[in-house]
Amino acid sequence: MFPDEDQSPTYRSIVALVGPDTRSPATLRLAVKAAHRLGSSLTALFVSPKLPARTVREVGEALKSRFLDDIENASISGHWHELEVVPGDDGLDLEEMRAATRMADFVFVSPETAQSLLSTNRAAEIPYHLARECGRPVVFLPPSDADENSGAAGNFAARVTIAWDGGREATRAVRDALPLLSLANDVIVLSVDSDRNGEATISGGRDIAKYLTAHGIPVRLHQTYVAHGDVGGTILSRASEAGSNLVVMGACAHPHTLDLSLGGATRHVLDNMTVPVLMSC
Repeated sequence: MFPDEDQSPTYRSIVALVGPDTRSPATLRLAVKAAHRLGSSLTALFVSPKLPARTVREVGEALKSRFLDDIENASISGHWHELEVVPGDDGLDLEEMRAATRMADFVFVSPETAQSLLSTNRAAEIPYHLARECGRPVVFLPPSDADENSGAAGNFAARVTIAWDGGREATRAVRDALPLLSLANDVIVLSVDSDRNGEATISGGRDIAKYLTAHGIPVRLHQTYVAHGDVGGTILSRASEAGSNLVVMGACAHPHTLDLSLGGATRHVLDNMTVPVLMSC
């Protein structure tokens, strides 16, 4: 299923994309805890569209001060980098952001920050486009009230639900998440069949469970048929029932089909998530 891999993959570099929005402090808080748990370095990338200079400076200075205190208290390596983005042909020119994130192992971001970086008339496309632009797995964070209720900041990736549909993007997400999965106390492979793939989806769930077990990651396999039903809602409800504080899934590879099947599931999960969601594409 995969090319040759190191037996013990690790994360060495995490990037937290933050900006002058209300969700960025929580993004940094979770990223610091994840970096400490994984033994990784952390770069806080403060990306600001052109706003009144005083507003950006005050917000940036407050975030930077808190970030530097947090990494010192957590005894992790990290640095602060500020990047001003300018308008491009399609939203904002993200070339410097791409360069800053593509050497990272994964990226933390809130939907609010993602929205400020990408201009599109279809907000549901933003997670896919950001994951594509970064070229790395992206951990999207839930609204602040949901995050606080779930305790995700204190238990990031201790219990994980993998949303498995047998596709390339889900396969990529599992591979990208291996270092996190190896540290989890509980990993569930949730095979959700929406009647497109039939038994092939369920069989693929067994295969990916065997793959993870071979990597020393014990898993539980849950199989659910949702004929013409709410795949995204099923993913979230099963993750909630399991007490998971991270969902791993593939991002839709074809943004023009976001209203259909897995695309609709992806959108529903991002719109209604109560725990962080790691997506790859």
